[in-house]
Amino acid sequence: MLATLPKAFKYAIDGTRKGMSGKYIEPGESATAMATLGFNLDPRVNERLDQIFATDTNKVLSIYFRTPLGGMLTQFTNFNRNWAAQAWMANLNQRANSIIAGDIKDIDQRRLDSELKENGLD
Repeated sequence: MLATLPKAFKYAIDGTRKGMSGKYIEPGESATAMATLGFNLDPRVNERLDQIFATDTNKVLSIYFRTPLGGMLTQFTNFNRNWAAQAWMANLNQRANSIIAGDIKDIDQRRLDSELKENGLD
């Protein structure tokens, strides 16, 4: 899990740079992982859906999330989501490589089966 920290930090830093400069930044490995796992939804779509389904509005929060502190909170959330996705993928890859090598432990096999079943991949 700690081995995936550098990629998660890079993802958050790239997001901050993109937000500050407004320039296009090529999506990297972390952005691809987030899109693969379904966490990288278009924020404009999310905001529009919030407007459609929200029954109340909060002007203070709307203003806050357009400030630099709101942007930092957004990137912190993105960092945590990406770190979880990277750790999950590293975990699955490690277990898959153990299966290929033929040296997977019984407990790891059960955990892998449970993870795959939980995610609808059994």
